[in-house]
Amino acid sequence: MKTARLLIAAAALSLGPSLALAGTSTANVQSDTSIHNLGSFTSTVTYDNVAETLTFNLDNTSAGKLTGFAFDITGDNTASFGKVKGSAWKDDRNHKGVVIAKPYGNYEGGAALHGKFGANGNGIAAGATKSFAFKVSGPTAATLTAADFVAGPGNTQVVASFSGFRHGKTDRVGGILATGTQNNTTTTTTMNNLGGNPLGNNDPGSNLRPEMLLLLPPPTHAVPLPSAAWSGLMTLAAIGLFPILRRLRAKLA
Repeated sequence: MKTARLLIAAAALSLGPSLALAGTSTANVQSDTSIHNLGSFTSTVTYDNVAETLTFNLDNTSAGKLTGFAFDITGDNTASFGKVKGSAWKDDRNHKGVVIAKPYGNYEGGAALHGKFGANGNGIAAGATKSFAFKVSGPTAATLTAADFVAGPGNTQVVASFSGFRHGKTDRVGGILATGTQNNTTTTTTMNNLGGNPLGNNDPGSNLRPEMLLLLPPPTHAVPLPSAAWSGLMTLAAIGLFPILRRLRAKLA
């Protein structure tokens, strides 16, 4: 039994990205820094890594108008803003694929009035909410979660520009990921689907790495794998995986 579990674990490690969680995740953002102490915002970020679609729902909690925002992305991935016909909001990346969000620096994605971070105009009004949809592409787009789009440095993970305050004043505001807000609404893995056991948020193993789940005894509600599936897994694990197996056995010895 110990050898069988080692072989399955080795197979899991070799499968790598195929065991990634799939579904929709959310993360909440709240403003944290402000250049002139005027602007503020909150945002709910939603990412569907099956459709590879990202949505920012921005709430303007200030007395001015929110005119643009920018964010970073984990890994070598990109997010293209889907412009709505007749809207003044455009993708605010330049020809080099970056958003120059002064004074915070450069970011990898975002949208703004007329495609310019810091522009003046009729943006998101005080107390209003607006949604922005992006199409994500890249080598790891299918494995990202919402938190991977709130990946900027320090307290400027998401930045926003404001105008329209009294006396024509403007502001630039940085936002951070709110603690404990990410929620995976669908978390199924390729390997667990073989056993008929999709994982949900209430599953005691849902916070563990998929390869580690394979080393645990099956939960009481799991449906046993048919013998043919076990045989296939054993064969897959055995082919070219003996170096991994030796390392695993040495660690568990």
